[in-house]
Parts: sequence; structure tokens; C-alpha cells
Amino acid sequence: MRMYSEHDKPSLLLWLFIGIAIVAIGGAVFFLGVTYQHVRENIGNISGEQNADTFSSDAVLPGASDITLAIGKTETIGGLSITLEEVTEDSRCPIDVVCMQAGGITMRTTLATKTNTETVTLSPEKFPKIFDAHRISVVNVDPVKMSGNEISPEDYRVTFHIE
Repeated sequence: MRMYSEHDKPSLLLWLFIGIAIVAIGGAVFFLGVTYQHVRENIGNISGEQNADTFSSDAVLPGASDITLAIGKTETIGGLSITLEEVTEDSRCPIDVVCMQAGGITMRTTLATKTNTETVTLSPEKFPKIFDAHRISVVNVDPVKMSGNEISPEDYRVTFHIE
């Protein structure tokens, strides 16, 4: 059996420090994962994610409406026509995975009134979009993302909230 000498103390302290650091980092990662999952479950996201500038579909204000569009479809409401041209990026966190970052979705959308037409790239950071006295937000994107499943463009349904 080997006895530890004075010469071994620095390496023992180093290994003790490394062990404590690993436990601390593991605890922090676990805490962040649990906290993020709690936030996702209780706030929702753009497969459900919302922020202070978006509205839940049950918080309809007077004169406000929700419309759901598939890619390539157009609907007109209150003098505003919205066409969902394409989903250009979908980096949402799959619902069956715990992610450190939520990700998001970006879509190309054409907005038109009698006096103005604009094709814009919308993303969660750019909501709500103000266009010719209309306020446009995205309140839902279907289908939810699942790991291992690719979403076909024709399967997307985006719900817009218009005021």
C-alpha cells in the first residue's frame, strides 16, 4: 500500500478542486435545464413562445382578429391582406428535447393594403410588425417540432394576430 507524501499534496488538492468544479458545473447545467423546461411549459412558445409584444389567441382585443395561413395562402381581414410566402428558417427546439436555447422561426410574408405592399421577413425578435396602422404578431406555429421529424413546407400553419 502506497503512502502519500508531502510531495503528493499538490496533486491531491488539484484533483479535489477538479472534482468540485465538475460537480458545480453539472449542478449548474442541471439547474439551467430544469429552469428552461419550466419556462417552456409555463410560458409557451412560438410553437408556442410568446413575449410581451405578442398576444395569446384568447386575448382578443376589440377589432382584433386571428387568421391561420398555410404557405402560399392569402387572407384579407380589416383591409389587410397577408400572404405567408415561406418559412425560411425553423430552429425551434423540438418539444421532446431539452434545449439550452429556444431557437425560433423566420418567415417571409407579404403584407398589402390598398395603399401599400411590403414583403417582409418576420421573426420572433421583430414582432409585432406595424404596417399601415395594423399591428401584426404571430401567436402560433404548427406543427410543433419533434426530434427526428422533418416538417414539410405544406404542413406549416402560422396563426397571425392582427389589430
